[in-house]
Amino acid sequence: MFHTPNEPSRSSEPPAFNEIKGNIYNHVSFDPGLKRRATFKPPFKDIVLKEEPVEVLNRSAFIAETLGDLADPSAKAAFLMLDLSDMHFADKAGAGDFILNKFARALKETVRHFRLDKDVALDKAEVRLCRYGGDEFCVSVVGQYHEELIEELRKKIEEKYKQNNLTGYFKKGLRDDDPIVSAPIRLKEKEGGKIIDVIQRPNDSEEKTFFDQFLKKGHILTPLQIRSAKKMPQLLEFITKPVELIYPETAATVKGKLAHLSKRFPDLSGEITALLKSEFNDNQREEVLKFIENRLFDKLFANIVYSPPEFFERLENYKDIYCLDLKFIREMNDIISYPEADMAIVSLYQLITNRLGPDLMQYVDIGRRGGTFFIGVKRGALKTIAARDKIDSALNEINSLSLTLREQPVIFELGIESSYTDSVFTAKKFSAIIEGAETNFYKKIANYLIERKPDGRTNLEFIFSNRDFSKEKGEINIIDSLIQEFFISKRSLIRANKTLKEIMSGEQFKDKAFNQLRKVMTRIFEYGFRMKEQGRSINQEELLGEIEDTLQ
Repeated sequence: MFHTPNEPSRSSEPPAFNEIKGNIYNHVSFDPGLKRRATFKPPFKDIVLKEEPVEVLNRSAFIAETLGDLADPSAKAAFLMLDLSDMHFADKAGAGDFILNKFARALKETVRHFRLDKDVALDKAEVRLCRYGGDEFCVSVVGQYHEELIEELRKKIEEKYKQNNLTGYFKKGLRDDDPIVSAPIRLKEKEGGKIIDVIQRPNDSEEKTFFDQFLKKGHILTPLQIRSAKKMPQLLEFITKPVELIYPETAATVKGKLAHLSKRFPDLSGEITALLKSEFNDNQREEVLKFIENRLFDKLFANIVYSPPEFFERLENYKDIYCLDLKFIREMNDIISYPEADMAIVSLYQLITNRLGPDLMQYVDIGRRGGTFFIGVKRGALKTIAARDKIDSALNEINSLSLTLREQPVIFELGIESSYTDSVFTAKKFSAIIEGAETNFYKKIANYLIERKPDGRTNLEFIFSNRDFSKEKGEINIIDSLIQEFFISKRSLIRANKTLKEIMSGEQFKDKAFNQLRKVMTRIFEYGFRMKEQGRSINQEELLGEIEDTLQ
């Protein structure tokens, strides 16, 4: 059994083996982005603010440990989900990492104090904190506990952040010359004015089985999402399909797999090298291997896919970098379902790996942030120019993703960008690749919006004159409903601004056919900016009304 470094081991294993396991736990269990020191220099000040690394479980470790606790048939589980607000404006100010570390440290302290205060009541339960993804965090309570403790924990966290005693730095607007201001770090407001969602593991046997199946893939589903999933055979087949982890053919044994992981993750090489010595047996090696696999292999792809911080740390290893940007993941999460969004992400990953094939996959690393994939061509692995050209040709064939959702064929246009270097990729160059893919996507969506439907209306008119797509006669293109959500949801200000930036500057967008699109995006931007200045949330019905006025 593995334990946190501060938790005494109940194992009778020899000290050397426990030391190896403890070191490996430290390497693979904590979020890599939060394990780095974050700094920020406020404008017009001669000081540099620092936030030291903070150990918060990564999503894979969190899921693995939670599933381990749920092996007890009597265990209950509650998950408190919370998101940071305005992180785009924090990133624009260069303070995103600083704020994440600061928030994570404060949240960890709040959870720790609650655990200490309720030591007796939580004697048979585990309380954990993880970075669930991006700006989203999750606190879980698993085991035996009284239900009122969950409400107490929720209130404790809410009280902490309603006091506004945590401050960060944010861009006042979206222009480069907009000022950077100090403001409270806030949590996103959810439906009904809540800032924390509480999701309970179901009591019903059938629904509990569904919940646990999705949890194994890294998803914490609400009761509504469970009921919806039960009606979709394609989704259930996807989520219950057995997963066989992908290793190269040369790594067929336990020792071979450990040796392969040692090369992929140099931080583990010392412990793995020691583990391969004769003083340890195969059972011990297999125990460690399973532990590592549960944390390093992506639950969706059965393979190693790096997080953005992990990919960023490897930039110097790459000769070429490609970025494929699949948008609408947030929108699919909101108006379709998390698992179906995952199906789209997996489909893009499979498209990438199938195009490359086993022969070329050995030359690349893959990273992911949401629906955005980064493919790094390893500098030292390429032996011939021909192999590099084959990789370039294979990836340049990918411009869109076709799949079936809700029994409808759907085509997602992708944002595409790539770059190569004869020196070393810098953070600035890497950011430019991501921005280039995003620019490519916004150009595609602008062209789509001025195309006409069979009835003569532009896609723009059709999409934004519909308050409820379910009432439209005939088959509704899922992409149209996603585009509407894309431009009227919480990030409408940012999306409209990026679209305007492209259609105001690009030579190909000067045609009068884009005039109506310019007016609509300007209206969306002005509405979003007004709401931000007033401290109000986007009202989708209100915004659609303003867009309709513009279209008339």
